[in-house]
Amino acid sequence: MDQWHELLHGEPSLEAVQALIMKDPDALTQKHGETFAQIPLQMAIQRGQSAEIIGCLIDANPQTCLWRDDAGGTPMHDAFGDLKALKVMMGKCPDLLKVFPADVELGLALHEACKRNDSAETVLFLIEQYPEAVKIPDAEGFLPLHIASLHSSGSVDIVTVLIEKYPAALSMPDMRGWLPLHHSSARMRETSDVVALLMAKNPDALRVADKDGSLPLHLECSHPYPSQETVALLIEHYPEAVQQKDNNGQLPIHIAAREGSHSEVVAVLVTKYKESLLVADNQGWVPLHAACYRGAVSGLVVVAFLIEQNAAALSVVDKEGRVPLHVRAFVHPDLACVTLMAEKCPESLMVADCRGWLPVHAACAAMAPCFEAVAFLAKSNKASLCKRDKKGQLAMHVACARKADSYDIVRELKDAYEAALSVADETGCLPLHTACMTPNPSVKVVALLVESYPEAVEATNKEGLLPLHIAVSHSSPSQPIVRLLLWGLEKGETLKPTKTGALPLFLACENKECSVGIVMDLTMHSLQLFAK
Repeated sequence: MDQWHELLHGEPSLEAVQALIMKDPDALTQKHGETFAQIPLQMAIQRGQSAEIIGCLIDANPQTCLWRDDAGGTPMHDAFGDLKALKVMMGKCPDLLKVFPADVELGLALHEACKRNDSAETVLFLIEQYPEAVKIPDAEGFLPLHIASLHSSGSVDIVTVLIEKYPAALSMPDMRGWLPLHHSSARMRETSDVVALLMAKNPDALRVADKDGSLPLHLECSHPYPSQETVALLIEHYPEAVQQKDNNGQLPIHIAAREGSHSEVVAVLVTKYKESLLVADNQGWVPLHAACYRGAVSGLVVVAFLIEQNAAALSVVDKEGRVPLHVRAFVHPDLACVTLMAEKCPESLMVADCRGWLPVHAACAAMAPCFEAVAFLAKSNKASLCKRDKKGQLAMHVACARKADSYDIVRELKDAYEAALSVADETGCLPLHTACMTPNPSVKVVALLVESYPEAVEATNKEGLLPLHIAVSHSSPSQPIVRLLLWGLEKGETLKPTKTGALPLFLACENKECSVGIVMDLTMHSLQLFAK
């Protein structure tokens, strides 16, 4: 093990350190240790060594105070959590903070101390050593007060010190237009002490919108667990904030509902502005649309609460023609929420959006599909399974087009409306054609479709393509799928060309991704047909 690493990770005497310095003074600027290589001064500070040992290392080479590691940090940064070490460094190098170079990531010493949530005593000491630091922004335009307002978890001591030393910072925006109160509101915290202090010192900040049009109340509502106490406090001192829209046209309640806030927070916002339940943002979403976008359990609670407050929101159509049920069905089609919304507003089951999709189409295309939700929608209104979208596709087509395996959903739709298997969309594609086109075709889905409607393997779309043509032209052709399609062919369609004259066998030979096995299967099938 490295001598310096072994020495400073123990309890060395001052004499032992001095002896090692005399033995190899150049080692003070060299990295030691295997995993986290550091110079001796960094190791001594991080291991909490005595003031005498730290002072001895600085005396031997004062320039090591400004030595930078690979992340841009210096021994000064390491000393923020140890006021003893910090005082030693300042005693040895009194002008250190005045020449301390700003770093893109770390900023000045005062910035980093505020970010690390060090003690108010440490922050006050740094300010006393370099008073101008409170006025210097970092690379992101943050003053120390901005940083402390965001990072001081529940403690007002550091923020109080910074306000006393530079009260003008209360009204100074960063590059995003955030005042210290915005920073504090954007922070998830257990208490509202810091928010209350900043608000008391600069009440006008409550009315200041940032470059996105967000007030402190918007930002407080923008994280999943906003403080009910803080929300109530912000509203109490600026009641009109609940009616203010940001640049996206969103009220604070839109944001709180979207982020899955606790229903108590949403309830506070509704109580203060009941009309907000039907106020639409720039994309036409009312708060219920926003709540449907969130899939957490708390999101379901908020959805139920908003419906209870004003069920008319279930019928509101956004600018893409979607009712809230469309949003929920596509993003998070959980059975409980979909059932609640469909039962409260049955007519929403037959509302088509700008693509012609009903909620059942959206549920079949969901990012995280729920078989139970699709089954419920299919059984609740079977007429929806006969409804085509603007591409002429039924819910069955949409389910077959899924990238992920949708066997259970396809099977449920088949059982509810088997005639869908023989319906062609505007391109002439049956669900079997569509299933063969997906990036990751499912063997189980194709097998179900072939077994349930064998005639589909012989059907051509408007381009003259059989499902077999599509399967062998695929970027990732599947031999089991090709065999399923060949099994269903009885009339020589393997010899049937497309409109461009290409036979399935020729397409397979041209496709570099086709395996030898697929080409052999097609060749054998063609030879059998010739033999007949």
